[in-house]
Amino acid sequence: MIYKQLYNKIKPAMEDTSAVGMVVRLSYIFDQMMSSLEKSFFTEHFCKMPKEYHDLCKMCDSLIEVVKLVESGERASAYQALYNLYFSEGNRKRLNLCEVNEETAFYRMRSADNYTQYTKNSEDEMYHIPFNLRHLVDNERYSITGFPTFYLSASVYGCWEECQRCNLDFSNVALFKSTSELTFLDMVPPNEKKLVTYENLLGLPLILASRLKVIHKDGRFVPEYIIPQLAMECLIAARKETVDGNLVGIRYESIHLDERDLIFDKFYREDLFYNFAIPPFESYHA
Repeated sequence: MIYKQLYNKIKPAMEDTSAVGMVVRLSYIFDQMMSSLEKSFFTEHFCKMPKEYHDLCKMCDSLIEVVKLVESGERASAYQALYNLYFSEGNRKRLNLCEVNEETAFYRMRSADNYTQYTKNSEDEMYHIPFNLRHLVDNERYSITGFPTFYLSASVYGCWEECQRCNLDFSNVALFKSTSELTFLDMVPPNEKKLVTYENLLGLPLILASRLKVIHKDGRFVPEYIIPQLAMECLIAARKETVDGNLVGIRYESIHLDERDLIFDKFYREDLFYNFAIPPFESYHA
């Protein structure tokens, strides 16, 4: 079984926004995933449903429980539950990680309302929002209100799409290059041509739970951000430990790809729409 077959089965559930509640949406997605895996993966490799199948079901149930805890006002308990599920020392093998080579290029775009040219010395203008302006930091998928996070893309075109096709005449683009090999928590779904194995399935529930499209775009509370934001909190805590000290941030793929006709697609470059969310290692407190 390849991932394309699995994605075809769960795509309708991922795109279905008729269910208002996150618990119902996730339950539907995970039910479709496990049903497809039961018929097309586990039965091909085992005579009966193995322990691995039931363990994966428990992981899905645990992620749903994390959402329930947040919605019940128990965010601290939700954080601890997600940390134990994926980031604790015995369970880190469940995470998908990726290595980014030295001298890898990253891009950042910023648009203005008029012609503005940012200089090389004005780092704050093309970097993340300065800590003394943290009151401007909004609520985003992988960042929390008031905590600046540095967002980069793997391509200039990816930046432009993420900026909702802003006016290029009034836009600035900055190039950043890594000076060493970097490790990211990989929230990009496995390549559709890749064979499904139990080992690479372990991170999929977390990835799917972090890719849901927002239903209420003007809402102050965004349920679809519960899991990805908690994952970022867990990453920040985990990388303070020696074993994960080189864990820089999160790599994820844009979820806006089907919202408009694309000029370029992944046929040209697989990483065209990869983004990187990097929380600061140190925070300035005014």
